[in-house]
Amino acid sequence: MDCNFDAHLLVLDYPRLDRCSAESWGTTVDAFVAAAHAGEALVQSTGKKAATVVASLPEDLPEDYAQSLMARGIAPMHGLPDCLDAIAHAAQVGAAVRAQAVLKPLSPVQALQAGSPRTLDEATAKRALAAFGLAVPKGRVVPAAQVAEAADALGYPVVLKAVSAQLAHKTEAGAVHLNLANAEQLQAALNKMAHLSDEFLVEQMAANVVAEVIVGVQRDAQFGLSLTVGAGGVLVELLQDARTLLLPVQRHEVQAALESLRIWPLLRGFRGKPAGDVPALVDAVMAVADYAQSHAHSLLELDVNPVLLMPDGVLAVDALIRCIEPISEGTSHV
Repeated sequence: MDCNFDAHLLVLDYPRLDRCSAESWGTTVDAFVAAAHAGEALVQSTGKKAATVVASLPEDLPEDYAQSLMARGIAPMHGLPDCLDAIAHAAQVGAAVRAQAVLKPLSPVQALQAGSPRTLDEATAKRALAAFGLAVPKGRVVPAAQVAEAADALGYPVVLKAVSAQLAHKTEAGAVHLNLANAEQLQAALNKMAHLSDEFLVEQMAANVVAEVIVGVQRDAQFGLSLTVGAGGVLVELLQDARTLLLPVQRHEVQAALESLRIWPLLRGFRGKPAGDVPALVDAVMAVADYAQSHAHSLLELDVNPVLLMPDGVLAVDALIRCIEPISEGTSHV
């Protein structure tokens, strides 16, 4: 009882009372009860602790003894599986109660401004998010004739992407080529994408990637903006490993959401692989949330996929923003 656990379990199976004496079992229970009561002074400073007598099978704790235990402040539990389930649920209830103390009220749902839907191209979306603190790769948007010059300035290996608001899914459209190691590979990639756009984004290629994470924002008519974090990359629909939080959101909520993902062990370092910079990932999620709340009057949808998690930081290597473009003065829309 001095170890400061939240719950103390005494596993005790009573014998058949028609054949055996339960006297020695009573001695054990008396000692357990005495220890629980002796720790009540400690309880005053550390919070109430649970003392439980649990039988491995329901029939191993007679009803009379169970009622006696309850009268003495000890919880009788009939069966180990049910006991462990009850403790787990009690822990969840306790966590929810504690969370109430730090909850912030939801922001009022802001009505969308008048205007027409618009999708930002990747480079524009990245600039908008970078202004709120989201880390993005070094890159340049250039016409085809200047792609080689931009790659030389950034240093190989590079990534080459066609820039267009109509290319929401660049991988499927063949509008992105990764890990181009030299000028010859760069030119070959450019030739394949020449029909897709007049402008191209040249970026430094990221290295030492621990995991890929998606960060998104959606709009609900009733609840307003919500934030999603989860396993990202091209397998996001297949893995379906994500958590959704209503805005506004706090850092500890983002941290808890990440820790609840199935890929959390990967983020923290799995089987000898390096751990990712989780604090930097939380920073990235908060930057996206800040952008969303600052543009709540116009934002329709936002996806940053993937955010590359590395041992020493993160990089948002793709971004999609759909928003409402305001109506210009003197312009009528039907």
